[in-house]
Amino acid sequence: MEQLASLTNLISIVAGVIIFLYWIHVFVILYHLIRFGVGTRPKQVSVLFLAGSIGLFTLLILTTVSVVLIS
Repeated sequence: MEQLASLTNLISIVAGVIIFLYWIHVFVILYHLIRFGVGTRPKQVSVLFLAGSIGLFTLLILTTVSVVLIS
């Protein structure tokens, strides 16, 4: 039982690190699109990218929660 608890903690930590790195990556892309883009087009693309990232992240969380609640 202790091994299962430690494995669950390890998986949670790894998932947290992956999510953290994902949002750092999103921030870097958004920063560069907004900071170094000329005109309004890069800013529009960055808003679409951010909306897509938030949407996909929300979908991931909702499907993960539903799978965890079912099992």
